[in-house]
Amino acid sequence: MKNTMKKTIGFLTDNISSEYQEKIWRGVISQSNNLGVKIITYLGKRVFGTYHFDILKSKLYDLVSKKYLDGLIILSSALSSHIGYSDTIEFCKRYKDIPLVSIGTEIEEIPSLLVDNRVGIEKAVEHLIKTHNYKRILFLRGPINNSEAEERFQAYVESLKKYNIPFNPDLVLVGDFDRDLAKKIVKDFIIEHSINFDAILASNDAMALGAWEALRELGYYVPFDTAIIGFDDINESKVVTPSLTTIRQPLENIGRKAIELILDLINKKNVPNKITFPVELVVRESCGCRPQLILLSENEKDYSKDFEEIIQRIYQDLKLEENYKGFVRSFVKNFIDSIANGNQSFLEHLYRIILKEEIPIDILQEILLTMKKYLSPYIYKNEQAYELYFNSYFLICENLNRKEALSKIKLEDRAYIISEVEQMLISTFDIQKLGNILTQELKRLNIPSCYIALYENENYAKVIYSYDKIDLDIHELYEKFHSKNLLPGNILNKKENSLIVEPLYYEDKDIGYIIFELGPESPSLYETLRAQISGAIYGSILFEETKRLATIDPLTGVWNRRYLEETIRKETERARRFNHNLSLLVVDVDNLKLFNDTYGHLFGDKVIKKVASILKESCRKIDTVGRYGGDEFAVILPETGLKGAISFSERVLGILKDTFLITPQGTKIPLSISIGIAVYPHDSNDPDKLFSLADTAMYKAKLAGGNKYATVSQEVEEKGIT
Repeated sequence: MKNTMKKTIGFLTDNISSEYQEKIWRGVISQSNNLGVKIITYLGKRVFGTYHFDILKSKLYDLVSKKYLDGLIILSSALSSHIGYSDTIEFCKRYKDIPLVSIGTEIEEIPSLLVDNRVGIEKAVEHLIKTHNYKRILFLRGPINNSEAEERFQAYVESLKKYNIPFNPDLVLVGDFDRDLAKKIVKDFIIEHSINFDAILASNDAMALGAWEALRELGYYVPFDTAIIGFDDINESKVVTPSLTTIRQPLENIGRKAIELILDLINKKNVPNKITFPVELVVRESCGCRPQLILLSENEKDYSKDFEEIIQRIYQDLKLEENYKGFVRSFVKNFIDSIANGNQSFLEHLYRIILKEEIPIDILQEILLTMKKYLSPYIYKNEQAYELYFNSYFLICENLNRKEALSKIKLEDRAYIISEVEQMLISTFDIQKLGNILTQELKRLNIPSCYIALYENENYAKVIYSYDKIDLDIHELYEKFHSKNLLPGNILNKKENSLIVEPLYYEDKDIGYIIFELGPESPSLYETLRAQISGAIYGSILFEETKRLATIDPLTGVWNRRYLEETIRKETERARRFNHNLSLLVVDVDNLKLFNDTYGHLFGDKVIKKVASILKESCRKIDTVGRYGGDEFAVILPETGLKGAISFSERVLGILKDTFLITPQGTKIPLSISIGIAVYPHDSNDPDKLFSLADTAMYKAKLAGGNKYATVSQEVEEKGIT
């Protein structure tokens, strides 16, 4: 059942390590924290994928259940990037009983969050044509079936038409929003046709950067030999040289809005069918424009004396959230007041903002640079303002560099820990040792909790590992449960923080899933751990299976002689340590040779399997049943004295009295066994001697006619069931 105290929202995506998905996910997590919402992130793969891993990973989406979710957000643009619109709708219809929001793809009757793809491409084409006079524009489009890719492509075609440039299909290369594929197709195109275009317009930044690499490898340079414009404004686009001109999508804002929209749906409020977010052309260097700082220093005519207008322009330029507007006003006012009062108090104000981390420092830098854009005449003509601005800029840069250096150190530390985890995980196949290693390293990585569940069958799973700082019912935790519940019992509702669910698989084996409670907001950390753990768990499964096969009797499925001998030694030692009794029973099938000779060995095997089944079903969980050899079995009963062993024997003999097998000729025949009982420490404290004594007692029962039990201390117990 759902947690009635806190809303739980599912978020479906193929990954959170690619920047497009990561930024939206961060927006979702940020707003969910603000509003007290728990997120369960299902990290599968592209739906209806043709790659083998796509199929395995996308099975995770079958675990989504309205039993534990109040609503669901689907990053449809990523999950369905390679399939048609109808297949996308079919996938979303799986969850029609759950309040649902789509991001990236407009789906009928489902509130959808979109970006203005058409306007973004129009702005890019207009800039290339009007600013740089480029006519031959090579277009890298996304997958044929993808709605966003199609919309961007159509905008490209229509924009060319607007400027009377004929559409040339030879200047369109079809990709998959993938960097490596873009690199390959651009490289192949240039090798065949050379540079017969002025510029490249890519459907996303990943493809733009892939094209960039292809150009570099072939000896061409951006923007001198050709210009490039991307779409998304991922972080890498800002730091490559020359920096990438691109279309900025407000991805984190989209993630935040998705949370607000799904909560309105849950609360039965009216919501729009579609919300379209505006995009912005971010002009950098790859298109041929000069660096932004140079432009700003020259662009003095943009200055406005109207304070509120400056605030509004800064706010609009940066596409900041509403709650930043008050901060921007205070920030600019403090700067102007500091100059008016002839002091450097703004630096103290700025230093406090940085120390208190009132606002992310990269956003603080953008605010300062944008403020300079509109106050540039004032700054460059006033020596005090000039000094204050550059001291402020260097203070921000210094702290930004520190933050980046600290982040790098943390990443290196985390990479070292992950490397250690990998080395330790591959060093053992013992599942318990693996668990101990994981617990130790998850603590070091500040991950609050983790569960590993393996599939028992198509519908059920079982937790094989748990690490949690809260106390849990152990009996509840390790019971078999329906996999759609994710965790057994009420454990899922006890988790207050957001969770990440990832599939565990190895090669072509779908083995289960892992659940992380969100700790560090470092998306790649969880995906790296999943990959390492998948291989280690599968290795352990194979190892345990090999061990099991080495200790299991193949005919009956009970333990073999080797395992029985190891177990009697362990149980004897445990009985000695805790001063407990221990009973050992040796069981022999009566008349098996006669069955084999009369009805054949296949029927004899059937008799042996039936006796093994009855013995196993009659035991407790702590008891051990095994086939000692031929038609002989052994049963080890811990913490059981003579009275308990006799009671067990009588129960089994009673069950066999009513058990018959049908021969190949259709005759119904009864089954019977002979049982010998030896008790530790009454009969012996040596495990080998116990076996010998129980075996001797069994032969006494058999010589007395069978269908009986005998103990070591008496000649024969005449208590067989007749």
